[in-house]
Amino acid sequence: MARRAIAVTGRAGRFAVIAALVATAVSAMPVTGAPAAAGTVTGAGDAATTATALRVDYRADPLGIGDTRPGLSWELRSPVPGERQTGYEIRAASSPDLLAAGKPDVWDSGHAASASSMVTWNGPALHSRERVYWQVRVWDSQDHPSAWSAPAYWEMGLLQPSDWSAQWIGNADWQPRQPTPAVVRFAATDARYVRLDVTKLGLPVKEGGFPYEVSRLQLAELLLPHQPNRADNERVQQYCTD
Repeated sequence: MARRAIAVTGRAGRFAVIAALVATAVSAMPVTGAPAAAGTVTGAGDAATTATALRVDYRADPLGIGDTRPGLSWELRSPVPGERQTGYEIRAASSPDLLAAGKPDVWDSGHAASASSMVTWNGPALHSRERVYWQVRVWDSQDHPSAWSAPAYWEMGLLQPSDWSAQWIGNADWQPRQPTPAVVRFAATDARYVRLDVTKLGLPVKEGGFPYEVSRLQLAELLLPHQPNRADNERVQQYCTD
């Protein structure tokens, strides 16, 4: 009986030793951790929230911008429901290479605490024909910055009248012509009433000129020999031209 008890005790001891060895081996293994869940911030520049669909005055990569302080906007994209932006940073360069190298020679807004995804250009004054390459990164609700967005650009138009060097071209025959007034001379006569019918072509119509349409008569001057008074002549002229 004593030998059997010793044997049982020996097996338990062996199990205890094996368990201890396994525990030691597990504790000695490096901890790699499980993959981060979607939306989990793992460090600066690695936030799941990103800025996409960059626009300038609501257009993608526009040309000929006439606004010297255009509006810059983007869309917030994140797999985290209800994620929100708490800040942004915009950087702009004169070439895509400088932008990719992190050397914004035109403007760097620095970190701005804001939930707005549309801001007004607040960099240096823009010039005619200037092309600006830009990108943005945002800070999420955990105050972690995202990676920089894909670059975008816009190009300024001609901002000053002196920037225009072209001349208007056209055919003289296409230009609107000033109408030539028709002058009709009458023999001197003494009359109390004057009646003139004028067609659309500006020529007097013959008596009984139907079906020609008669247009409004405009008289530059009407002098009646028996009414030397200028005020009377003006009244007659007003009457004849209405």
